[in-house]
Amino acid sequence: RQAPSRALYVLFLDVRAVVNARRADVASAPQARPVLDGLPEPEEDFSPLQLEFIREIYREKERLPLLISSFCPQIYGQPLVKAALLLSLLGGVPLRSDDSETLRRRGDLHVLLLG
Repeated sequence: RQAPSRALYVLFLDVRAVVNARRADVASAPQARPVLDGLPEPEEDFSPLQLEFIREIYREKERLPLLISSFCPQIYGQPLVKAALLLSLLGGVPLRSDDSETLRRRGDLHVLLLG
């Protein structure tokens, strides 16, 4: 008898086909050809303007001030408050239990804003 699941989410995949990408000859395999022919052509993920924006951010030496100013742009000023909230959202210590089968969870956020 299996123990009840302790997962915090249910994994759902809507799949048309599964192809083993680790095999080098998958594209030439006869059974894979109908599957690969039925797939739509891959769309370009990013426009040239978006790629240039990504490269510009990559070249930036100090990214934290950029992230802070981009976080909640409706709130003017308060960079320390925004930095604390941003680091709380992105950071955190994972919760661990003795059972290695349980799902790793991120620790709870504890933020108190006054003023």
